[in-house]
Amino acid sequence: GEAPGSATTTRSTRTPVGVVERIATMRENKWSARRIVRELTGEGVTIPVATVTRWRRRLGVKPA
Repeated sequence: GEAPGSATTTRSTRTPVGVVERIATMRENKWSARRIVRELTGEGVTIPVATVTRWRRRLGVKPA
């Protein structure tokens, strides 16, 4: 793999586990995909809205 924090020229299709976990947490807080993207961008994570939307759908709603 690449060194942590290095910019990759080849587009990685894998979303880092930590980012997916953040999406899951924000999803449980009923955040919209756009809000999640805004929050992650503020944390220095660049992620397309479509990717967040796909992960939100994939993660689904956790049963209470």
